[in-house]
Formats: sequence, C-alpha cells, structure tokens
Amino acid sequence: MTTAPAATAGTYEMHQCAPGMAAVSPGWSVYGFTTNASTVLSDGCSSGGTIGDYVFSHGQAGAVEENGSSGSQVGLALNVPSSAPGVTISSITAKVIGSSVTGDDAFLGFASAGQELPGAVELPFGGGDYAAAESWTLPQGARDFEAYVNCSTDRSSPTCYFADAVSVPALSDITLTLQEHTAPALSSVSGSLATAAADSQTLTGSQTLDFTASDADSGVSSATLTLTPQGGGAPYAHAFDFSAQCAYDSWNACPLTQSVSAFEINTSSLKDDTYAVDLAVTDAAGNVANDPLGTIVT
Repeated sequence: MTTAPAATAGTYEMHQCAPGMAAVSPGWSVYGFTTNASTVLSDGCSSGGTIGDYVFSHGQAGAVEENGSSGSQVGLALNVPSSAPGVTISSITAKVIGSSVTGDDAFLGFASAGQELPGAVELPFGGGDYAAAESWTLPQGARDFEAYVNCSTDRSSPTCYFADAVSVPALSDITLTLQEHTAPALSSVSGSLATAAADSQTLTGSQTLDFTASDADSGVSSATLTLTPQGGGAPYAHAFDFSAQCAYDSWNACPLTQSVSAFEINTSSLKDDTYAVDLAVTDAAGNVANDPLGTIVT
C-alpha cells in the first residue's frame, strides 16, 4: 500500500506495476491493426516485471506480420472503466521498454484522446532494447492512453521480429494522476446527537452518531464531526480516518462506501454553550461534502 501524497484539490494518484504494488487495475488491454499478429496482455508486475504486449504470428513469439501493404500496429492501451464515470487522467509517468527489432523497422509512439503525445522514437535495430523514463500531460478530459509500436515496410519485409516478445511495448513504475470533482455524499445520518441537533435540543451525557459516506469515483478517505461553540473558543472536532483502507492502486483509491455506527461523544465534557453541529466527508481527491446537522445546547 502507498500513502497518498498531498495533491491538488480534485486529483489523486494511482500506482501501477511499481515496487511493492503488484496489483493491476481493470482497464488494461492490447490491440493490433492491419496485422496478422496475435496480442496478449502480459502482466509481470508481481515478479518485478512490466505490463506488456506479448505478440506472436503463426505461433512464432515476437513476430508481427502485417496484413496489407502499409505496415502494422500493435499496442498497449489503458482506459478508465465505466465504473469510475467521473474520473479522467491528468498525467502519467512511467518507465517505457521497447524491444529491439529485426526484419523491418519499428517505431514507438504514444497517444491519448486521439492526439499524439511526445516521446516517439525508432526502436533499435538488431539488438539492445529501448528503455526510457517518460512523462506525459494528457489532453483535458482524457480517459485513455496508448503506447504502441508501428512496424513499417521500409526494409521490404512483411514482418518485424522483436527480440523480447512481451515488450512490444511494455510499461512499469507507472504513476497516473487522476482527476475528479464530484463531491462525496452522506446518508443515513442518525443517532441521538443528530436527532437533538435537528431540533436544537439541550443535551447532557453521552450521545451517539451513525452515518454512511459514499463516493462513486475516488472513494471515501475521511469524515469529520465538528461542534463549534457559538460563544467563541476552539471547536470540538473528531476525525474518522479511513486512509488505512486506501490502496491507491485502482481507479477508486479508497473504498466507495464507509459506515460509522454508534460513535459516542460525551457532551458533559463540553463547556456550557450553544454548538453548531456539522459532519463533513472527504474523498480521495480532496472533494468535500458538508452536512450541517443543526445546533445543540449543552
């Protein structure tokens, strides 16, 4: 598990195929255009490897045979799944590996939202893989990313032969900065404290609070109960920290729903005053929803 760093409001990080983070989220796939080659997603993250495109033609590993006369393309793709409807990809950093090639020339490229991204390069011919650390800022609202290899017809061969059949291409040490601006929600707020606050009641002794917090995109990170004295002075605040359950290795960095049952607060420990009672919930992207429950008198 990785602790999330401080992020700009509305953003959070997602880690893929990084040291200590072997899980690969939904959304990864491989593809081929104008080629007879088969493509299979290769996941070597659990053994310190990469997420790669494994290619073969007619049973020969590493061979990409074109289907036509204008070259062929195979690639590795990432798409935000429909289960995270408000999430977009702001930027990506990754280590990129492209296998060396023989038979014909091959070129490595990157794209998102129909636009070409920086970093395109010709792959080594005859030996020695290409490896580089790359960083991309994606188009506004992007929900996809592709790393691909084009096999040309420059050497008059219909086939590119890649020495490393699982790196056509491959990525590792991936950090995605994801973005979402939908506030979380509070529901099922109940308990004696909530009931009293709704009616501006006078209280003494222990009071309870129950609630459920939810967020469809980045997930629920924390909640805070605040009682603010209207006569001045420091407010009473209690934080419900759910961050230990946040893995930051999938589109939902934290669990989508968190519930608190029978939380107790001893109102007798508060000074005599009228208090505004508020309950706020924060998602992994830093979006906050605040629910003013009312006031109590102690």
